[in-house]
Amino acid sequence: MAIQKDRFFLALNTLPEGEFSEQFNLDRAFLAQENPFGLLGGELSVTVEGVRTGDKFQLLFIVEGEVNTLCDRCNTPFVLEVSNEFPLSVQLVNAETQEDEEEILISRNEPILNLDSLLFEFAVLTLPMRKAHEEGACPEEVESFYRSQFQEKEDARWSVLKQLNLDTENQE
Repeated sequence: MAIQKDRFFLALNTLPEGEFSEQFNLDRAFLAQENPFGLLGGELSVTVEGVRTGDKFQLLFIVEGEVNTLCDRCNTPFVLEVSNEFPLSVQLVNAETQEDEEEILISRNEPILNLDSLLFEFAVLTLPMRKAHEEGACPEEVESFYRSQFQEKEDARWSVLKQLNLDTENQE
C-alpha cells in the first residue's frame, strides 16, 4: 500500500493571531499504512489547539478514538480505545525548513506544516506498550495457558513454616 503524501497540513500563514483550533480525522486507510507498529486501521480524531504569537505557534495535538491492532497475548485483532496529547512548537523563519530539538522551524517562503508523518507518529505513540484484550476476552485456550503459567507456585523453601503450630492466642 502506498503512503498518500500531503494529505494533512496546516497553512501557517492563514492561521489567525491568538487562539485557533483545527480538526483532522484519521481513517482506516491512513492508519493501516505499511508499518511495523501493528496499526491495522481504526478511526482517530485529532484536534489541534494552538496559539499564534507573531511567527511562533504553540500547538497541542489531542488524539482520541479507536484503533484496530493485534492483542499481544493471543495475537488476534481487537479494537483498542486510545487518547493522548502531544505539544509541539513551530516557528516561521527566513531560512529553509529545518528542525531542532525544541521546535520545528518552517521557512516563511513555504509556510506549510505537513502533518502526515506527525499525525502517524502521534497515532503510534497513543498505543500502550502492551496491547491486550480485557482480562478474560482472549480465546479460552490462551486464557487457560496464561492461568497455568502465572499461577503462584508455592516456594518449597517456605513449606517448613506451614508445619509450625503458631497459636498466638495461647502464648499470652
